[in-house]
Amino acid sequence: MTAGGPMRYNGHTEVGGDERAVKRSWAEARQVLSIALRGGSTLLLFEVLYKLLGFAVVLPALNALLRRAIRVSGLTFLGQQTLGQLLHSPAAVALLLAAGLLLGLYLLFEMVWQLCYCQAGWQRQRTAVWSLCGRAAVRTMRLFLPRNIGILLVLPLFALTAWPLAGGILPQVQLPEFITDFIWQSKALTAAYIALVALSCALLFFYLLGMPAMVLGEEHFFSSIKTSWRLLRGNMRRALGRILLTTALFWLAAGALLAAAVGGLAAYTKLRYSGSAARYAFRSLYGSGASFVRVALPVFATVVLVAAVVAFYYRCMGAERPPYRRPRRRWYVLGRQAVAVLCSLLAVGLFGESEMAGYLPAPAGYDPYIVAHRAGSLFAPENTVAALDRAVADGADMAEIDVQQTADGALVILHDTSFARTAGVDRPVWAVTWEQVQRYDAGSYFGAEYAGEPVPSLPQMLKAAKGRIDLMIELKSTGHDRELVARTIAAIKDADMMRQCVLASMDLDLLRQVKELQPGLPTVYISALLVADRYDMQWIDAFSVETSMLTGEMVAAAHLEHKRVFAWTTNSEGTIQKAFSCGADGIITDNVPMAHYTQDLQGRDLLLDELTQWLFGK
Repeated sequence: MTAGGPMRYNGHTEVGGDERAVKRSWAEARQVLSIALRGGSTLLLFEVLYKLLGFAVVLPALNALLRRAIRVSGLTFLGQQTLGQLLHSPAAVALLLAAGLLLGLYLLFEMVWQLCYCQAGWQRQRTAVWSLCGRAAVRTMRLFLPRNIGILLVLPLFALTAWPLAGGILPQVQLPEFITDFIWQSKALTAAYIALVALSCALLFFYLLGMPAMVLGEEHFFSSIKTSWRLLRGNMRRALGRILLTTALFWLAAGALLAAAVGGLAAYTKLRYSGSAARYAFRSLYGSGASFVRVALPVFATVVLVAAVVAFYYRCMGAERPPYRRPRRRWYVLGRQAVAVLCSLLAVGLFGESEMAGYLPAPAGYDPYIVAHRAGSLFAPENTVAALDRAVADGADMAEIDVQQTADGALVILHDTSFARTAGVDRPVWAVTWEQVQRYDAGSYFGAEYAGEPVPSLPQMLKAAKGRIDLMIELKSTGHDRELVARTIAAIKDADMMRQCVLASMDLDLLRQVKELQPGLPTVYISALLVADRYDMQWIDAFSVETSMLTGEMVAAAHLEHKRVFAWTTNSEGTIQKAFSCGADGIITDNVPMAHYTQDLQGRDLLLDELTQWLFGK
């Protein structure tokens, strides 16, 4: 809208200058905040109860359905090699669909509850948790009518891109890091991924008012699409502006309140205590408050966005918010509110101190293996002696390398089936000889300082590692190899490295061959997907599991069978922290220094350290 020009809203034209527009925007933003925060204690209490329900009932039920599906398909465990067999069982597929419906019901219920909560805020009603739960339950079940079932197809996009309502379980579900790393390595894939996310967000923005239309206006799915488009047409910039403004005001207000709280806490502890006792008291009270904030702040941030959507929906529909009326029996109402606030504070405080609110620090004395992925591919060209040297210098306990066979049977260290990405030669490994491979440059792609770095053979890598670092050697079968397992074991024996090596693979048959030829050589089964009742599989001494699938229960169950668990690929502080919290025996990472740094910071709060030093001195 240009200054002094027409402003379209709800199909009407109004004339006003910039000052009037600013005042209107400010008033609408304050209105949204009042809708969102009006029943804050009710909101917090619901969110804690909802998440407890998820962890205590929904997750175990989903786990039981998945494990039942594994059993009825005749499997003992689910991995990437056995997924096809699972999907060929009609009974297993039916159980998976039931699990999907249960998860959809759980996620939709929170979305609907928050919409009902904001509707009550718009109408200036104070409603108890259970009353809103009953209302939300009825409206959630309406979404499962045949005419509304299309919302289940939209739900994953809501949860994973633009819609902020899906709490509880799904925000913990992310693209595995090895997939995102693969995407970011390619400019074309990166552009395609960004375009896909942008398109998804744009489509969901056009459906911004669709959920309020379905839940609050009781429209069916296809009608809600039309309603959202009709109401947004001509108002898209206004809708986006209101949401951004409200969000900015919320975070500014939250920041100011948190700063004031920290300042007040520091002043209190300085007045109440002296010397080092004040520092300890401040850190203790800050820790308790931080647990509350970690739970409460995301909840309020989410519901502010929901309130902005609901308020915009009602304005576009031409609805007027009822005027404020002072409640009768005011002291009784205030008493009920005080009880509700105390209950919600207690619930959030207890929840914030639990594992459900986030990853807990690893226990004292926990010392996992730090494994350099592809010998350390972040600071040197992957799968080279130079990378191995860097891994040793960075303090890695082990290096993971990939072995494949050339046309003449030589064992070379290479991850991809082709040399195109790392050596600029677009030929598969099984189509070239070792003599040809020795002429390849595996370092120039990484940087000029590594120009001429050769593609190493397995014997060369074993020699470089001997006495310096252990090796996890992944056997990569191309379908063209001959005696891959036997030749690899022979090379390890020739190098006198039996005590420094473990053999890993995604192919269970290769691990079976290892145990038949050399029973004492440790084996590691690599899988992006792993679900089992028991982890006593033959031929396997350890598991290497993609971090998004890793759980503390999995690690504990594997330990009962005297098997170790590695997590791959952990390249961010969050995934490294998750692996540590789950008690993994080792992490496989491209960034060994970050892994050591994160391990050293277990149980520490850097912000608290800085605040304590600033407020109380060294």
